[in-house]
Amino acid sequence: MRKTVSIFLTILLACVFQASAQTTPTTEADKAAIRQTALDYIEGWYEGNSERMERALHPDLAKRIARQP
Repeated sequence: MRKTVSIFLTILLACVFQASAQTTPTTEADKAAIRQTALDYIEGWYEGNSERMERALHPDLAKRIARQP
């Protein structure tokens, strides 16, 4: 019974923190920046334009792929 209550409370707390994660409203400038970043990434990949892709990605990003032997 204690385990069930503990699991329930953990899930409830996770939902509360998730619901309050974004406290500031999204502005039009934020939306425009997100759109431009997505376009830089997608169009940069299709065009082979590394400058646009660099602009879209964080410098510390380390993309990995998991492969099975």
